[in-house]
Amino acid sequence: LVTGGFFMVPGVGFGLRGTAAITCGLALVWIAVAWRLRRAYVAAIGDSIRRYRIDVERALDAAPPSSHETIAATLASDDVEVVREVLVSLRRMKAPQAYPELYPLLRHQAGDVRRDALAVLAESGDRTARSTAEAMLQDRDLGVRTQALLYLARDGGFDPLRWILDLGDFEGFSIRAAMVAFLAAPGRSHNEEAARVLLEQMAGSAEAGDRAEAGRVLAVLDDPPASILNALIGDPDIDVARQGIGAAQARRVVDCLEGLLAALARPEVADEAVAALAGFGQPVVPLLEGALADTTLPLDSRRELPAVLVRIGTPDAGRALVAGLLDADAPLRHRVIASLNKLKQRHPQMDVDRTAIELLLAAEIAGHYRSYQVLLPLSHDQTVASALRQSIEQEIERIFRLIALLSPARSVHDAYVGVRSANELIRANALEYLDHVLKAELRAVLLPLIDSHVTDVERAELGEKLLGAPQPSADEAVATLLSSGDPWLRSRAEIALQRVSDAPASADDQTPAPAIIQGGVGAG
Repeated sequence: LVTGGFFMVPGVGFGLRGTAAITCGLALVWIAVAWRLRRAYVAAIGDSIRRYRIDVERALDAAPPSSHETIAATLASDDVEVVREVLVSLRRMKAPQAYPELYPLLRHQAGDVRRDALAVLAESGDRTARSTAEAMLQDRDLGVRTQALLYLARDGGFDPLRWILDLGDFEGFSIRAAMVAFLAAPGRSHNEEAARVLLEQMAGSAEAGDRAEAGRVLAVLDDPPASILNALIGDPDIDVARQGIGAAQARRVVDCLEGLLAALARPEVADEAVAALAGFGQPVVPLLEGALADTTLPLDSRRELPAVLVRIGTPDAGRALVAGLLDADAPLRHRVIASLNKLKQRHPQMDVDRTAIELLLAAEIAGHYRSYQVLLPLSHDQTVASALRQSIEQEIERIFRLIALLSPARSVHDAYVGVRSANELIRANALEYLDHVLKAELRAVLLPLIDSHVTDVERAELGEKLLGAPQPSADEAVATLLSSGDPWLRSRAEIALQRVSDAPASADDQTPAPAIIQGGVGAG
């Protein structure tokens, strides 16, 4: 009535209804303005944490000169020992680059430098040094003459027998490798059976140099025997295995797929095996999807499969990754999720199974709360607590990666970088941004896990309410760790168990954490 009386001034005559209409109109305008201001505020916070994320990435990228520049500078060094080291490293690479600095080294005073420089050019696929290689057949150094013979015979069109008879004094494996390349090349000299016999002799040699050279020759044959290639891929010598993998990749030998899957379990050649399998492309996706779910395969092999699928990058590869989301092994899940993130960045319109991802997200969050319940009774043991906290960090990363798969924007990644910042203002901005953009049900369970003002005790108590699981005792927490699929966490639990029982701690007590902790006690 007061308001109505105020507006019912003489000559206006709004009346009560008119006043109500005006009030509603003003309220709608205020709501619209507040909504626009809120959007602008959230956008400003988003821009702030995005700039922070970009600054962090720039700082990481502002590293030393690229490896290309470093290698080029080292090859031009006056220190012959430094040159030797980099040449040996290049020879071990699967497909080294033909650096311009290699050509002057073909006239270096040291024979092993001349030999290795020509070997790197041969491995790079370079054929511009042919005339120089012909002159090097007269070199005073046996190793140089041998490498020149291999360089010239690599692509056929060169009769090594004539040069061997004219010059003599070549190493045995060089003669056989050159003859295989010569006999396998198209033309009148072609003799596939003779080339195979020589290859089998080289692949079965007790000398690693012989076997590695067999791999190099197989890489240039049109139809290399799969049986020989598989033997080389599984060879205990790293260089021989790399040559075999490179040949299988170069010639797309389908019968070598099983051998390449097994090679994934060998850390020293896993990168080469990943590249080789990815080179087969879309046709091998069904095989890789089956291998990802095959628990009879070595776990180390399965953990490398997401890297293969993300390189292939087709929609079917993405679906194969989604099928591996619910695997029991936490490190494998971590890699699957990270690979899906990479695919989503490349293909923002990629369809994902939201139901499966939301289910996994709920499981990861529940497991994360459980991790704090396990941590609390063991927090007095620094060895165990440190391992658990590193596991917890990986769990948080997986949670944010899963949220990013459900979100159309890159802002989730910006927020993750922000909440990990040591700067309290950046952290506060990131938390406030998430408070505005996350759904209410997700916000309620996620923010307490990343808010630095929430203590471990409060998180454990909240976990008890959410999960309905009581706080475990120290013995129960150790038992939970012992049942973990992570061998590192199990080893930390064994130390804790020894201390609880007053048994003498083993040497593992002083074992440093591995470079990458394979976490997953919570959701694993």
